[in-house]
This record gives sequence, C-alpha cells and structure tokens, in this order.
Amino acid sequence: MRKLYIAIAVIAFIFSLISQIPAKVAWQWWGDDAAANEVYLYGIQDRLFEGSASQAFVGQLAIDKPSWTAKYLPLLLAQYRVAVRGTVDGYPLQASARLAPYGSTALYDLKAALNLKTIMPLLQLPLMPAQGLLSLDMDKIRLKGNVANFAEGKAELRNAQWLLMRPSLALGTLSAEISTENEIITAQVSSEGPLLIRGKCTLNPDGHYTTDIQLRSSPGADPRLGNLLKTLGQPKDGWYLIKMQGNLPN
Repeated sequence: MRKLYIAIAVIAFIFSLISQIPAKVAWQWWGDDAAANEVYLYGIQDRLFEGSASQAFVGQLAIDKPSWTAKYLPLLLAQYRVAVRGTVDGYPLQASARLAPYGSTALYDLKAALNLKTIMPLLQLPLMPAQGLLSLDMDKIRLKGNVANFAEGKAELRNAQWLLMRPSLALGTLSAEISTENEIITAQVSSEGPLLIRGKCTLNPDGHYTTDIQLRSSPGADPRLGNLLKTLGQPKDGWYLIKMQGNLPN
C-alpha cells in the first residue's frame, strides 16, 4: 500500500510540473509537426493545460481567440484530451479533441457555424455562386492523417441562396444526417423551403465520393427556381436527378 501511495504522489508531482509548462514553450516542441499539418498558433498565452491564443489557422480556416482546457488523466494513456473554444466568421466554435502521438485524431461534440464561402476552399472545391450559413452539430469526427474515416451528426445550410440572379434566389434550408458504417461516411440529405431535395452522398476513406440526389421545386416556389432546375436535363416523375462520383483532391 505504501508503494501505491508513493506512486500516486510521484504521478501527482509530475502532473503538477507538466501543468505549469508555458503554452508558448510547449508549442516550440510541437510547432514544426503542427505546421507540417497546416496548423498554426499566434499570440500564445498562459499554460499548456489551460491557455489561449490570439488566432489559430487550420489550413485556411481562421479561428479567432482560441482557448483550451486539457485533462490530466488521458496522459496516462499517452493521449492529450482538450476542450477547445473560439470563433469562426464571428460565430462560436466549441469541440473536444483527442490527440495521440500514434493513431487517429478525434473530435467530439463539435458545434460551429461558418459561411459557405469559408468552407469551400477548405474542401478544395471551387467556389459556387451560392451563399448560406453552414451549421454543424457533430457528435464525433475521427481523422486518420488528414482523411475522415468516421463522422456522425448533423449539418445544415441555412438561408441558402443562389447568387446568379438578381435578386438572389432563395433555396431554403438544406440538411444532412451523417452516419458511418465500415468507414464509409453517408449523408442523407433533405430540405425545407422552395428547393426540395432527397437522396444521399457517400465518402470512402480513400477520398472516393458518390452523389445520388433528386431535386424539385416546392409548390408556390419562385418560377425562376423551376427554370434553373431545367438546366439539369429531363425530370423523372417530377424530380431532377444528379448522379456523380469522383475523388476529392489530396
């Protein structure tokens, strides 16, 4: 029993030392590896286990005034678990992250909102003549390297509008229920408003995607929406079909 008390005291002492490490010093150890994954921190303050920064960049995503609070016990499993808060496009962002030196990285309870024009470059997709507010409520996202192999939650594009018309054409709210089975991420899509959507999209761990959705305008919708949908070809049972597949950029 005495040895157990000594072990607990030693662990507590080590944790107390680690907790006092300045965040700026810790970042000097990890900064090169983080930069290799396009993660940058500026204006770092406070300590490793409870700190803040003036700004962070994850790829092209700018997070303003990020702050974090880490947990001690996961260190026993060689993991760093941390709760992160900040703002993107002026909207709050919060999530819990699990970082391990080997294996996958996971995000939990991710809640965020950002403009569509912000997310498009992050996905390495061309900008579309559309706008809206993308709202994320994700229970879990798991990354292996830079590729997601698990996602579960919900995404909504609110107040979606098509901009190649004057005035812009309202589309409504587009929703996706996201789940994963055998590392294949599936998004079941639906909508409320002028544009009706149903169908699904899938994403494999190797970046291969498929899209199989149907679209039509709701009764009473702006006639311009019907004219826009006609550019997709001939409808089937009143629905316009979009079937695509390909590979996301590396």
